[in-house]
Amino acid sequence: MSKSLLGPKYWLLWLGVLMMRLLVILPIKWQLAIGRGLGMLTYCLASKRRQIVEVNIGLCFPEKSLNTRKTLVKDSFKSIGMGVMEALMAWFMSSRRFNKIPFRWVNEASTMALMNNGNRFMWLTGHFTCVEISGRLFGARVPLNLVHKQSHHPFFEHLITKGRTPYLQGLIRHTNVRGMVRCLRNHKILCYAPDQDFGLSRSVWTNFFGVPTATVHGVSVLAKTGNAQVIPVFFRRLPEGGYEGLSLEPLSNFPSGDDVADAQQWQSLLEDYIRKYPEQYLWMHRRFKTRPEGSAKVY
Repeated sequence: MSKSLLGPKYWLLWLGVLMMRLLVILPIKWQLAIGRGLGMLTYCLASKRRQIVEVNIGLCFPEKSLNTRKTLVKDSFKSIGMGVMEALMAWFMSSRRFNKIPFRWVNEASTMALMNNGNRFMWLTGHFTCVEISGRLFGARVPLNLVHKQSHHPFFEHLITKGRTPYLQGLIRHTNVRGMVRCLRNHKILCYAPDQDFGLSRSVWTNFFGVPTATVHGVSVLAKTGNAQVIPVFFRRLPEGGYEGLSLEPLSNFPSGDDVADAQQWQSLLEDYIRKYPEQYLWMHRRFKTRPEGSAKVY
């Protein structure tokens, strides 16, 4: 850790970290209730973020009534708030207590058997609100190397990296393509969530919920260069408590040589899963900030 992070301007942030660690002592139901409250507070106060969520949900679910979409927006913020508390559990909760959290992995046996055959694998996933706690739950069973987008704030970058390091085999910055390829060639599992808008220079156009969307095409390049099979992996928070992971069969004919077709294949799978549990997707990203030529901005 850099000594500069111990300076006076970070003292309040360190105090906040101490308070967050104390929250993890509470019963999990209480923590999630606090998270829902935090989410609704954010809904009320963060008008710019609320507008992003409203636009995204409006574009993706035009068939739903206005009242239904409003409810989905609020449920999304509650889910985001719970995700914050789940991140604290993932980073700070003791193994003795964390390992008691219910977790079922659908298709675990077939996926583990597949990965034990000596081939190279990349896990492809999306930004769902329970991503942090799911990372630790999966990481307890599989050595994962996560593609990680660096925070612009040094304190939060330190906090996130230190929190994730114990349950992951490695963290690779999203700009470190060589590191990703090296990971695959060394027969390590690379976990990548490419469902963010990084502009057209790194993307191709796909349809996501019927909306033209700039989608990263690097998955095809990584799979080809690293000679890796791609396994879609999803996860969700269960209404009765606990969490569920789902791993699908490796993508067929991937990469196909057609970057657009490959990106669309993945986007369609992601959309199908989101439609089942829409409130648990992280709608706070400006997923549609890149627009086709001549189209108006949506944010």
